[in-house]
Amino acid sequence: MQTSATNKMRRGENGATNGNLVRDDENHTLSVISEDDICSTQGVKPRRQSKIGQQLSAAYNNKYDTWLRSFGLKPCWEVPKDVIEIYIWHGYRPNPSSIVYCLKSAFYPSNETLNVWTHFIPCLLLLWRLQNIFSSFENPTAMITYPFWIYSFGCCFIFLLSACAHLFNCHSAMAQEFCFCLDYGGIFVFGLSSAICIHFYICSYGCFVLDTEHMPLPYPYVILFMVIVSTYVSCQSRFPNCRAKYLMRFMPGVLSHVVCTFPCAVRFSMLRHHVRLAPSQTTTCQLGEDPAYWFFFHIFSYLVAVAFVAFRFPEKWKPGHFDIVGNSHQWFHIFTALGMYCEHLMAEDSLRHALALIEAGDLDEDQFGINEWTTIVPMVLIVLAVLIISCKMAIRLAPLVHENRKQSCH
Repeated sequence: MQTSATNKMRRGENGATNGNLVRDDENHTLSVISEDDICSTQGVKPRRQSKIGQQLSAAYNNKYDTWLRSFGLKPCWEVPKDVIEIYIWHGYRPNPSSIVYCLKSAFYPSNETLNVWTHFIPCLLLLWRLQNIFSSFENPTAMITYPFWIYSFGCCFIFLLSACAHLFNCHSAMAQEFCFCLDYGGIFVFGLSSAICIHFYICSYGCFVLDTEHMPLPYPYVILFMVIVSTYVSCQSRFPNCRAKYLMRFMPGVLSHVVCTFPCAVRFSMLRHHVRLAPSQTTTCQLGEDPAYWFFFHIFSYLVAVAFVAFRFPEKWKPGHFDIVGNSHQWFHIFTALGMYCEHLMAEDSLRHALALIEAGDLDEDQFGINEWTTIVPMVLIVLAVLIISCKMAIRLAPLVHENRKQSCH
């Protein structure tokens, strides 16, 4: 009877195994159970070995496991189910943890450490680069530079939020939900900053689709409304009963990026030769010496980043071997940072070209229509909206997470 119950627990309700493992601490083995049974079968220790179980036993020998535990890190079967990432079996930090432990864990071999540094280091590098750019401008606070600084703020904002979210999400259930809702919101803050930069420097929707000069609201406010709705939808995916959580979590970000960068695709594609530019936009839609190169490289970087996450490569093929270094989310961070760097180069190139044309008298700064209301104000509003949405969602989600953790322990 015990063997039968163990086998049933191993296979799950549908009787099939899918490669998820539970450790037998007595015999130092790993056995296969269904994904849905992870952490809901505490106390049950299946003993059957499998091929992948043997591979993981080799990867997580007793010495390696002891070394990770010396930092307070735990395997997936000892942490709450809601913090588990599929195919990532070890290196989890305790939840809840103190703020001091969260800070120290940035230097521990946890499965979040490189997620922190792969966005914190790009943030520091970008700040260093911005200092050099600032000192190279004759008038770095001129109105024409506002979209560039707005975009730079969006890049630093998402880098810093992402690093902090991965660093402090183990502090408590409330902190976990607040951090990740804030992380989703940071994506849309960056999206708005990118849209503003592209609109004023690269190519405006007024060039080929919309009469932006006679819209009821300035174009940045249209995008502002879109990204606020997208932030709310993405945060809704955190609820335990959400059926389409991955669709709700990622599609708003993908759609907002497509909408914000679509003018670039039009300008740098064959469509550009089949549209009639508005007379007032003809010059401003031709800025940059060679921005197409950076645009397509940034799109390529984003596609590679999405591919890593979508296919869970490489941890899906070698579960347990890339828990600490080399898993898909770390590669996602690296390639998104590269994509943002390329877009930043494109923005700088277009700004410097615009400044050269203005200095030569070939372009008037008033043609751009740049002011505080179309740059700074929308960014302040989106940051406030993201903070409010994240706080409200965290307050609603934390009790649900606590309740689910209590139920899984019984």
